[in-house]
Amino acid sequence: MWQQIPEQCDTAGACSSLQGTQVTLRSVGSLQECLLLTLAKALTMKLTATIVLLIAVILSTFNLASASAPCVDTAASQVEVSIIKHGDSERCGVGIVIFGVGGSLIGSKCSEHETRTPAHQACEGEVNAGTKCVPETSLAVETRDCKCGGLVIPWIEIGIPTTCVCGDWTNSGTVEDMKTALCNG
Repeated sequence: MWQQIPEQCDTAGACSSLQGTQVTLRSVGSLQECLLLTLAKALTMKLTATIVLLIAVILSTFNLASASAPCVDTAASQVEVSIIKHGDSERCGVGIVIFGVGGSLIGSKCSEHETRTPAHQACEGEVNAGTKCVPETSLAVETRDCKCGGLVIPWIEIGIPTTCVCGDWTNSGTVEDMKTALCNG
């Protein structure tokens, strides 16, 4: 083992420390071992400096992020619940389907999927002096699959498709619900 990590070595196996004094190796070592130790110490010092710098940058970033946002004189606006139908649609009602071919001639359309977004508040630039629009919580957005049903025999799809039948709502994401907050509060 070494007494201390050396900085510079000579061909005789002696190395000078940070204070400039000579330290001889306790075990027989070569110049290459001494150089490797010097390199390891230099890398350790650079790594330590890099970690300290990284921590300082992270802390300053958090301080900037936690600073209060300026008052922009806005309020949250109400957005009503919406159900969006998407995917292919087919008509359900009076008609006939034989082995998956055919359909309804009269009746309402049935989309493959429906997505329901709950009523929430959004920041849409509504002007309101002394307030700002800020996040409050997240609300679930739900989706369900739909198809024509009724008097249709499953698997062979023979019958009369009379109504649009939809499955259960499943969570498919979130929408951020905003609120109006006082600027000085």
